[in-house]
Amino acid sequence: MPASGPIQSSPRGLLGLLQLKNVGQNPELLLDAVQPVLEMRELYISGLLELVAVAATAAAVGPNNVISVPNNETWFIRTVCATTEVLGAAEAIRVQPAIAYGASLLTTPVGDLQAAVTGERVRAHSDPAALLIAGPGDVIGFWVAALTGAVNVDTSVLFARVRS
Repeated sequence: MPASGPIQSSPRGLLGLLQLKNVGQNPELLLDAVQPVLEMRELYISGLLELVAVAATAAAVGPNNVISVPNNETWFIRTVCATTEVLGAAEAIRVQPAIAYGASLLTTPVGDLQAAVTGERVRAHSDPAALLIAGPGDVIGFWVAALTGAVNVDTSVLFARVRS
C-alpha cells in the first residue's frame, strides 16, 4: 500500500522550521531574534572618497611598500591598483596589489596576480567586493612575483579617511 501524505504542502521556511506559524503574529515574535541588516559602509564612504597615487620602481621580487597610512587614521579602502605603462625591451613583470599590515609589515596580496612582457602593460586591481581596512602604520603597495629589468609601477588607492 502506498504511503499517504499531504497533497499540497507549503515549502518549509524559517517560520515553519522554528514552528512559529501557529499564532499569526510571526514577524513580531521573530523580530527579537532575526532582524534585517542594511550595509551602510558604501553609503557612509561614498562622499568621503579620496585617491592617492604614487609611482615606484620595482627593482626586486617581493614587497614594494609605497603608501603609508598616517598614525592617526584608518582607511576604508574601496580599491587598490598596481599598473604599469607598456613595458619596454627586455622587461617583464608579475605583480599584484598588496597591503603590509601591522608592525611586522607582513605583506598580504589583495588582488589577482597579473603578468606582462615587452609590449604589454599590467592593470592589477583588488577585489571590489572585498572589505579592505588599513589601520595606522599599515603600508599599501604591490607584490612582485617575477621581474626582468626595472619596471615602473603606479600604485593607486581609492579610500575614505577615518580618524582613529
